[in-house]
Amino acid sequence: LCPLQKLQYLDLAFCSIQKGVLESVTCYNESLTLESDVKVPFDKLNFINLQGNVIPSINISIKDIAPNVETLGLAACDIETIDNHTFNGLSLLNHLYLSWNRLYNSIDDTLLQGLSNLEVLIASASDITDLPRKLFSYSQNLKMLILNDNEITEASFEDPNNILNEAPGIEIFDISFNNLRYLPKGMFSQLYKLQKMDLSENELTEIPSDTFRDLHELHFLNNSGNRKLEHIGNGSFSGLYSLETLDLRNCMIKDIADDVFPIPNKITNLNLNNNRQMNTGNYGNSQ
Repeated sequence: LCPLQKLQYLDLAFCSIQKGVLESVTCYNESLTLESDVKVPFDKLNFINLQGNVIPSINISIKDIAPNVETLGLAACDIETIDNHTFNGLSLLNHLYLSWNRLYNSIDDTLLQGLSNLEVLIASASDITDLPRKLFSYSQNLKMLILNDNEITEASFEDPNNILNEAPGIEIFDISFNNLRYLPKGMFSQLYKLQKMDLSENELTEIPSDTFRDLHELHFLNNSGNRKLEHIGNGSFSGLYSLETLDLRNCMIKDIADDVFPIPNKITNLNLNNNRQMNTGNYGNSQ
């Protein structure tokens, strides 16, 4: 019998593990061996952290090892490929950390299959270039989506039934430091529960009227660092009745229309630092 069958918490971060298939790990002088023809499920294990190891390829089913895991940390593992069945069946998994990997060839429609309770997905700085439209069709309870510092373009959101429509419960969305040149029409049309969004440090040139019209719960919007953004036109922030903080620092804004915010609104913090001389209409350079 495995001496760790009651294990609930397993943290192997920065342990110099260098296997594509985890066959053997060492923890507190106990040796755990997982062979391909032997199933050793740890039914009580709900937390696994493998951050900072070298695991370029993952081709095991996590369910066979820890079927009830709730938090899985795979950040900074130098991952290049993840088999489609790796996460399949992890119905209790709610936090998945995939940041600082090389996932440009690993994201497809079925990657998150079976993750019906996934609430937090963090995949920052992982060389992601494209998001398949059906990626979240199995994870419609997603509440936090963090994708900053990737190479994602507007192409991932151009379909009328774009990827975000599959996860209408998102409350926090960060796609800063990517390659968005514009925001496709309807990109946020189903995100009725969105409260905080970061679009900073992209390549946005404009904010079309009614882009955010359905985001009635949004209270924080960071649009700073879009250095090609010169004009804020009428209705650019229409619908944002709950917005309290708007960050437009470090853009190239020349003018802001008078009819840019909804009436009434809750704006208490407006940051326009480090822009060109502007005609701000009825809105001063406030913070």
